[in-house]
Amino acid sequence: MTKAKDLKFFIVFKDAFSRMLYQQYLLNLGYKNFVLMESSEDCFNKMDLEPDIIFMDFDLHPHDGLEMVKKMKLLNPEVHILIISCPKGKQMVLEALKHGVSDYIIKGDNDLEMIRSAVGKIVTKRINVNSYRTV
Repeated sequence: MTKAKDLKFFIVFKDAFSRMLYQQYLLNLGYKNFVLMESSEDCFNKMDLEPDIIFMDFDLHPHDGLEMVKKMKLLNPEVHILIISCPKGKQMVLEALKHGVSDYIIKGDNDLEMIRSAVGKIVTKRINVNSYRTV
């Protein structure tokens, strides 16, 4: 069983600032295992590394967020995907959630706190599922 702090994160954002910001925030929370990427193509090519959680922007190239979510879930149905992006409208958020996104976080004043909360929920869910499997 993977310990919570050993989870592998893919951090996929076009801009280096976002990649470094979210990596540093996760480091501050005690996580250590990251792969930073700037495109959806990079992410697809590294799926053999079996990430536990993918942080991604909705506006990636060459694939947009929704297309990427669909492909990621086909490759690994167990992966947790957090979209951290500018607002895209309620319909787009609902569509992303329908296709398996764990959470859609709007970039802004309290996005880091929302990330902490979302990762905490994923960790709790994994612990509960793994505890159930060992019973």
